[in-house]
Amino acid sequence: MLALLVEAGRVSGLPAAPVDVGFGTHRHEGGHLSRACPLACLQLSTRVRNALRNDRKCTAKTVGDLLDLLWSHDLHEVRLMGARGVNEVHSALLAEGFSVPRRV
Repeated sequence: MLALLVEAGRVSGLPAAPVDVGFGTHRHEGGHLSRACPLACLQLSTRVRNALRNDRKCTAKTVGDLLDLLWSHDLHEVRLMGARGVNEVHSALLAEGFSVPRRV
């Protein structure tokens, strides 16, 4: 029975499951990330997530906030982010289809 349900879900084309972001669930409209999605939807490394969460000046809570930081070139000012962290964020946003600035 479980195999039948899994196959029905796969054939339907619906997203497999809502994303658990720690404070309830979040569903993607049309299966794609939007600017309103929480940062947990990007699947960033623990190091980058901790840098964003622990920096007192960083108020990024959504993908849109992170895009704004990247475009304003303020992401590198996040404490403990570093060049590798900025590159990881850049790559993750680009992989999800967002328009990001060219790397310098």
